Amino acid sequence: MPRQIATDWTSEAAIKRAAAAVRAPVTVENPAPYQRRIAEMEAQRAELVAELRTALASQIDRVELDLVTERCVIHYRLTTGVNLASPRGFEPRLPP
Repeated sequence: MPRQIATDWTSEAAIKRAAAAVRAPVTVENPAPYQRRIAEMEAQRAELVAELRTALASQIDRVELDLVTERCVIHYRLTTGVNLASPRGFEPRLPP
């Protein structure tokens, strides 16, 4: 039985029917809701792409490409949240 199913599904006639079904236009009575949803999803996709580019740009300091070895080195920005100040000497206070 499984062989018969495989034979039926791989026959030239079955393949032609499947190809015709895929090529057939999909029609709906009212396409407007689908078109609106597609537009909403496209706007969301565009926002995500913009956020991704911003996130990447904020994390990457520079990219170096060695044309001889064809190697690429990515230097990242590190944000530790720790601020360091160089030590200063004794400074007298200004009079009030």
